[in-house]
Amino acid sequence: MCCRPKEDVVSRLDENGPGGWWSAPNAKNKRVNRQFTFAGEAAVDGTSIQESITGISHSGFYVEDLDRTAEFYTKVFGARVAWRNDKSKNPLMKLYIGNFGLSIIKWPPDQPRIKIPHAIHWAYQVEPAKAEETVAYIKSLGIEVEGPVGHRREEGIVNWFFLDPDDYRVEIEARYATGEESAAVVERGKAGRQSEMGLYGGDHVLKT
Repeated sequence: MCCRPKEDVVSRLDENGPGGWWSAPNAKNKRVNRQFTFAGEAAVDGTSIQESITGISHSGFYVEDLDRTAEFYTKVFGARVAWRNDKSKNPLMKLYIGNFGLSIIKWPPDQPRIKIPHAIHWAYQVEPAKAEETVAYIKSLGIEVEGPVGHRREEGIVNWFFLDPDDYRVEIEARYATGEESAAVVERGKAGRQSEMGLYGGDHVLKT
């Protein structure tokens, strides 16, 4: 094993020390912070293992209403419902947007509802030539959209933001060939940006 978890609860991690943090809820839904350290040299060369990772398969999250979520993602993104199980203790379903899966679970009644930080979000990449048309379609469904916003650290990237029915932040991202192209898109959409929505800002913004 590459990692060795320490079961003792620690109040902080020395900034100059090894390891890092991970958090998980225990049986009483309290958050527990644990320290981990890497246990020496790995038994195999990790380079080939890391290179075999080709991307993200799926993501999972809780929702209040499976029907509502299925309708939203099929209408907005053309998602495909691969399967659904309403007889499970916690009903769930699997959607696909292209090859990316969404494992969606009805929020368990014994799990407390929490504020959802907008740093937790899903960004869907679209072809630059179709980006503005895609956003216009989303707006035509009655969904408020913030953007376009140019990426401050990666030239050529433009983003638009909106919320799904459970207030998860959803993002449309287009990657233009040049900074000039992306700047022109941002300028064209300047009048309708709706920055007052407050969705652009990552972990600085919480659900209200």
